[in-house]
Amino acid sequence: MRIFIAADVSAKAGIIKLQQEIMSNTWSSSEASPVERNNFHFVLMFLGEQDEGMVGRIKAKLSELKFEPIRLTYAGITGYPEPDSASTIGLGVDEQSGWRLTDLAAKVAAKMKEVGIEPDKPFVPRITIFHAKDRPLEVGRAFAKYRGKTFGSDLVDKIHIRKTSSQPGRFYSDVFTVNAVKKQS
Repeated sequence: MRIFIAADVSAKAGIIKLQQEIMSNTWSSSEASPVERNNFHFVLMFLGEQDEGMVGRIKAKLSELKFEPIRLTYAGITGYPEPDSASTIGLGVDEQSGWRLTDLAAKVAAKMKEVGIEPDKPFVPRITIFHAKDRPLEVGRAFAKYRGKTFGSDLVDKIHIRKTSSQPGRFYSDVFTVNAVKKQS
């Protein structure tokens, strides 16, 4: 199965409002496709095609992971792979949230290294909110008005092994979940 490790997004209303604003002011539905609310997530690490035996080892290692809930603030819109020629549009987080998510991704990568899986690229703290349809999108000038703005806050308190569906479109299902440990008071 094709899998990745993801952190959930629970505060979806503000992201959907942002998507609607962007679609009404920036692109048409023939240019960009908004990501559906049930597909919002941070990809902590892509694991690729794995057999059932390896998935079992991944679950065991991930269950050893201890992390506290992460309070984050959404900020910044970016296009990738390049801002002026983007096939995907992402919503980022503020600097402090980025550090915390990057630390969590590093802990995940360390656990996966123990089963022989290395990250294929560095972690970037963002969630995908749009996909370009037929041609890349220019993001820089289009999103200048959003610089310095925040788009709500959220709490990351669980991570999942997610499976990508083989059906057309983007469908994911959770294979395994690890909950954050609550802070000791």
